[in-house]
Formats: sequence, C-alpha cells, structure tokens
Amino acid sequence: MEDHILIRYGELSLKKSNRKQFTQRIQNHIKRALKVFSKLSFESRGMRFYIMLNDEDSKPIIDILQKIPGIYSFSVVSRCASNMDDIYFLAKKLVLNELKDDKNKTFKIETNRGDKSFPYTSIEITKMVGSYLFKNIEGLKADVHHPNFTLYLDVRHEGSFLFTKTFIGMGGFPAGSLGKTLLMISGGIDSVVAGYLTIKKGMSVDAIHFAAPPYTSPLAVQKVIDLLETITPYTEYQDINLYVVPFTEIQKSIYEYTQSDYCITIMRRMMYRISEQIAKRIGALALVNGENVGQVASQTLESIQTIEQVTSMPVIRPLAIFDKQDIVNIAMRIKTYDISILPYEDCCTVFVPKHPQIKPNLNYTIVEENKIDYKRMIEKAIADTERIVLRVNKHYDYLLNNQDKNKKQEIEELF
Repeated sequence: MEDHILIRYGELSLKKSNRKQFTQRIQNHIKRALKVFSKLSFESRGMRFYIMLNDEDSKPIIDILQKIPGIYSFSVVSRCASNMDDIYFLAKKLVLNELKDDKNKTFKIETNRGDKSFPYTSIEITKMVGSYLFKNIEGLKADVHHPNFTLYLDVRHEGSFLFTKTFIGMGGFPAGSLGKTLLMISGGIDSVVAGYLTIKKGMSVDAIHFAAPPYTSPLAVQKVIDLLETITPYTEYQDINLYVVPFTEIQKSIYEYTQSDYCITIMRRMMYRISEQIAKRIGALALVNGENVGQVASQTLESIQTIEQVTSMPVIRPLAIFDKQDIVNIAMRIKTYDISILPYEDCCTVFVPKHPQIKPNLNYTIVEENKIDYKRMIEKAIADTERIVLRVNKHYDYLLNNQDKNKKQEIEELF
C-alpha cells in the first residue's frame, strides 16, 4: 500500500540563494546511503524529494534516513492521482488499515493543498473526504483534539500523497556543508553529544583526545573510538580522524610545579594551544567542545575567559546552556550514553585537585604556567600525536544481517 517516502527539508527552506546547493547535497547523500536498495528510484520536486519504494521494505530505509543531516521529517506515503475519486478510494484503504487492530480508534483529517489549481480548498477536501469515510466505514469515530491517528492529505500537481505517520529527522544542514571543525573529546557524556550536534548543523568533525598513560588506560582511548564510531553514520560517510595526543609529560609538570588550584586552568590552556595547532594543520576552522557553563570549575565564565585567551580560533560550545538531563537524553537517543559511563578515566578526571580555582586570575595564571617549559613539551606532544581513522561500515551490520547473499556482497563493497 505504501509506495513512496516523502522527504521534507527544514531550515533549508530559509536559504534562498543556497537552497539548491544544499538540497542537492542531501539528495546525493540519500542516494548514496540507499545505494544497496536496487529497486528504489528518486524524484525531486522543489522542496520535496520522493523515494519510490518499488516493493522495497521501508523499515531499514527509515533507520538510515533518520541519520542523515538536513532532513527535517519524512513520511512513508501512498500516492494516487489528484482527483476526488482516487483520493476517496485511497483514504478508505488507509483508514481501514489503521483500524484493523483496533476498531475503536479515533481519527481526524488534515489537508495540505499544494496545488492551488485544484478545484476545492483544503477545508472543503477535508470535509468531503470525512463525509465519504463516515458513509463507507461503519462505526468510524472522529476526534479533532486527541485522535488516535491523523490521516494526512497532501494534494499536489504531481499527485496526491496520503499517510498517517511522520518520522522526525535530524534537521539541520547537510553534513560537511559548513566547514571542518576539531572536536575536543574526553570520553564523557557531553563532548560526543557536542560532536553530534555539530555534525547536525552541517559541519564536519575530526577529533582530538588527550591521553596520559600510564595514568589513563588504553581502554579510555578505545572508549573514545567507540563513541566516535557511534556518530560516524551521521557524517555522510566521511571518515573521522582522531588525533590522540600524549599528554603525560605536560600534565605531570603542571601538577608538580604549579599551584594546585590553578592546575585545571593551566591544563586546559595547554589543551587549547595544542588543539589550535592541530586544527590549523588539518584545515579546521573552529574548535568544538562539550563545555557546559557552570558544570565544573573549568566551565565558569571566569575560567572560560582565562582558558580561551590562549587561542584566536573560534570555539563552538553547542551544550553551553543545556540542562544536564537534556544532554543525557540526547546521549541516550544517539546511543552514546552507555559507552560514556564506562569506568575508564581520562586525563581530565585522573588529576583533579580538591579545590580547583573557579575564578582564575589571568595574570597569575600566566605566571604559574611559565614555571614549566610548556612550549617544548607542546612541540613534542604534537610531533608524537597518533592519528586513528574511524570509518562508518560497522554500523550497518543490521543490513548485513537482514539481506540475501548477493545484497550482503553489495553492502560490504560499498562500506
């Protein structure tokens, strides 16, 4: 019965001059992501994009579409010609399908008349279809305020599209369309969520992690790898490069030679210095992190101001004013939460003074950090940085497990 998927764009409708470029990019992403489904065909109509299923199962396609930035929402729809007889017939079929498991379901109708040449208004179409359904389906009940389901009628030049469900997509902009960033990732809940939101907004992400062996376990780095691999499906099949910086020498020097309550402030300043240098080398235009104002000592406004003074590069903080529970909710939805809470400490949690400074003085900070030869140590840390390339393929295992032998081969070749 359901023969199309109707794709809708969100913020892109506001981008008049660049709209075509953005929509084309999303369409290319959709086609590439769905390449393994050989029966599909595609049609673009202004700010709408149609996927013709041609008997393909929509369930695995829905899962993939929900990971594509730039898609505001989509619906699995049934299409008919734009005339009242065909609309009546299809509307009855869809309503009966909804009622097959529960005859007591209530419904309402919402109509969008995109084709303004159609001889009836949206209100008239709604009334006419409703009247037809009540006459032809015994016991049908309406509830315009709290219905069990809504029958949507989308009447357009190219045909009429009827459906009862809408899936919410990521929204935002197509992946990588707004430039490259470098994500400062720790392994906790916040930073990977910040990375996800950055990708959603149309920026590509590489990542940097600071490791302090033997004080931090190799499992802490593996945890970061697992987190980044979880968000790679959102990146339009772009690899994520993870830069693992050996931070032990710098961190030990800070805690040995500087005042204890300033250690976190100085440590973060070193991280920013290193991140900026690596960002410039890879062509990143901004740094991204999971800082949340007021959450810890290094995230008070006074601390942020003192720490950020060492870089001239823009710093994006997607989570700056989020409530913690809102961050957790996103982490659970994108399936990073359970990984983030694994008990493998990173260098930010291993060396934590009892009473960190929450209102650091900039001049005093500079005096303290000059007690160590940090420029030499930064150069060495950057020279010894390891790059790990994270790919998307492992996240399409469900496709491999639900396809025939020939299609498995196609998927393996694609990824």
